[in-house]
Amino acid sequence: EAIRAFFDGGTSVPWRSWIIPLINWLLFSLALYFFFWCVAVIFRKQWVENEKLTFPLVILPLEMLREPEEGHIFNSFIRHPLTLTGMALTILSQISYGIHHIKPSIPPFVILHNNLMRYFPYPPWNAMQWLEISLYPSFLGIAYIVSAEIAFSCWFFYFLGKAELVLGSVFGFSAGRESGFLARFPGLEEQTLGAFLALFALMLWSGRHHIKSVFLKAIGKNKEIDDSFEPLSYRSAVIGLFVSLLILLIWLNRAGLSLVSSLFFIFVFLVFSLVLSRMRAEGGLTWIHIPDHPSNIAVSALGVKGIGERNLTILSALKFLEVDGRGYLMPSLVEGIKFVDPKAKRGWIFSLAIWLAIIACVLVAVPTTIHLYYLYGAGSAKADRWR
Repeated sequence: EAIRAFFDGGTSVPWRSWIIPLINWLLFSLALYFFFWCVAVIFRKQWVENEKLTFPLVILPLEMLREPEEGHIFNSFIRHPLTLTGMALTILSQISYGIHHIKPSIPPFVILHNNLMRYFPYPPWNAMQWLEISLYPSFLGIAYIVSAEIAFSCWFFYFLGKAELVLGSVFGFSAGRESGFLARFPGLEEQTLGAFLALFALMLWSGRHHIKSVFLKAIGKNKEIDDSFEPLSYRSAVIGLFVSLLILLIWLNRAGLSLVSSLFFIFVFLVFSLVLSRMRAEGGLTWIHIPDHPSNIAVSALGVKGIGERNLTILSALKFLEVDGRGYLMPSLVEGIKFVDPKAKRGWIFSLAIWLAIIACVLVAVPTTIHLYYLYGAGSAKADRWR
């Protein structure tokens, strides 16, 4: 009855039915968040101080946080006419989409949004599947702070992928996305997965000395490395890493997932989280598509028969974590601790602030979302398709 009302709507939330499931899922979520927080703390010094990554997306909030000049409430950056114009255009565009969603008769403020695939309806060009030119003010602002090398790589490899799809159609290699693995030439998802794994290996190799120092510090055998200004001491971060991992494995096992599938899922999730964080820290790309869902990769690697129906069911229930690259928490955590000032030696304040924010958001978002679905119905047209 509680699930039926969730989809049909028009009723109040039966909280008694939700208490135990919510406690279970919140335990899982907080353990996962803390796992990635510990990983972010371990990599902070390597990326911020040793490799000196630029963190382009952090430039803007740092500029906004500059002390205002004498006699002014806001600093010169915020008061600049171009800053105010850019903010106004972006806010107007985003709000207009929200109004259009509620009142379709009111058109949204769109500068450019053109799907070019209508000009390529026939083979081999229709193998490109999706090609559009769009201009979003918010993305334009983010692209401004991306380096020329990163910007070049983005569009060059985008069109290279399209060319591979067309080439596959010309030679009859591809039978479409819905076909089996061997017919999905050129396997763009698999190519991207290979790139993610290579970047992950390179990150571990380039940071091997730092990672070794962190673990030696955690067991008291390296007193040279200073962690007094870190958001967590290295000992706390390493212990927290293994404790949260143990909680996740126990939780997944209790849910019905085998140990091998659990370890594989967490490993792929960690690979994606670290690589996405690195891309954000080095390139400033705010929204990056992942190659495939970790649960799908687990099925591809282990096989449907090898993984079994029970594991398949649990992996499907975990897809909400991984369906969208914007939902990955670790890139934001890494950017957050970029603000840690080694001279101030008050990194614990950032830990406190970030965890208060996480807990506050969860306590607001979860009951609000459930309330809205019981009010309007998760299966109704009013519910967002990404629920």
